[in-house]
Amino acid sequence: MANTFTASRLLLLILLTSVVVWHATMANAAEDKQKLFKGILLPDDRIQMSSYERLFLKGMDAIANNDMALALMHFRTLTETKPDFKLAQLIYADLLLAQASPISQFGAKVNHDDEEFQRLMNEAKARLMHQLKPIALDKLPAPLLRLSKRHSHVIAVDLTRSRLFLFDNREGMPKLIADYYISSGKKGAEKIKQGDKRTPAGLYYVTEYIPGEKLPDLYGAGAMPINYPNEWDRLHKRTGYGIWLHGTVSGTYSRPPRASDGCVALTNLDFEELEEKTSIGTPVLLSKRLLWIKPEAWKKQQQLFLQRLHQWYQDLQSGDPSRALRHYAPDFNNQRQDYESWSKYIRNVVLNWKNSAFILTDPSIMQYPGEQAMVVVTFTQQDPDGPPGSWRLRRQYWKMQPADGVWHIVYEDVG
Repeated sequence: MANTFTASRLLLLILLTSVVVWHATMANAAEDKQKLFKGILLPDDRIQMSSYERLFLKGMDAIANNDMALALMHFRTLTETKPDFKLAQLIYADLLLAQASPISQFGAKVNHDDEEFQRLMNEAKARLMHQLKPIALDKLPAPLLRLSKRHSHVIAVDLTRSRLFLFDNREGMPKLIADYYISSGKKGAEKIKQGDKRTPAGLYYVTEYIPGEKLPDLYGAGAMPINYPNEWDRLHKRTGYGIWLHGTVSGTYSRPPRASDGCVALTNLDFEELEEKTSIGTPVLLSKRLLWIKPEAWKKQQQLFLQRLHQWYQDLQSGDPSRALRHYAPDFNNQRQDYESWSKYIRNVVLNWKNSAFILTDPSIMQYPGEQAMVVVTFTQQDPDGPPGSWRLRRQYWKMQPADGVWHIVYEDVG
């Protein structure tokens, strides 16, 4: 029994080195440790997750609770049903070894200088960190302040956690329904230029679906390209192309957390589930770190921005161009027009509202990742005298000015 405890304790300690401070934990009494570890790694049944990932976490929870027999059962099943799950294979090998003698480190029979071993260690840490610091399901993602009826689902990626979250649109409010492990750029987040091996941070949209049979094996079950570089990226001279959400090469269940050239890679099973629930035009929020807030704070922020938007809309109808133009930043630029030329367009709209009138409907409101205090508002503008379905999409980038704390439109375009 002593050998079993040694193995399980060391496995857990090594895997979680960068996640929690274990010195204080190990100083607690045995019964306190059992209370702490009980179910700590088990996933929430309310959130969709692949059966293989659930089995992996059940096995790790058994290790944390020193139930080696249960851990062996889970990892034996997992390695038999999913033999290309390399991390599971490594842990199962350690568990078998621990039956014979104490082990001193994770991957006891592996060369620890080996690059593949280090990648598996990073994957283990990323997966367990997410479970040890779980998302509170009573909170909402701060950037997704209002979802449009145009989108049944929204994707948000936390690049630091190596997780992709899928949200259902519940009358404008995001409802978390699925949670997937992902791999992203080798050099981290916030892509700037072509070839930097970073994953962009920003708000994007799925532009197409490409089935796996039409792609090289690298992309696995298929791919969903996104519109990087978007209008904000182009305005700031960010370069590169070919940023996709895609599956994993055959013979490999999952990749390390930092393994792509900038794309977001899921397991093939997870990609297939994601593709079934999304469509062309689905928003994809790529964030270095996704912030979650209480519903009361989320609702307050939503209302404040809706008020800001509707004030702009009322000022367009005021007959006074200065009231509308106060919402625009002096450094406004939409790649084709600067403030001076755009202000002429706005003056014309205000002074000829009878001919320019539109009905503002169904706004989506999302904070833009990687930028200090910037929000993207996208809405449909309906011609009140036009036939049904005659609408255009209008997108605005609102940014809070550091000097006075006032929000201004820095980019706007009408589709």
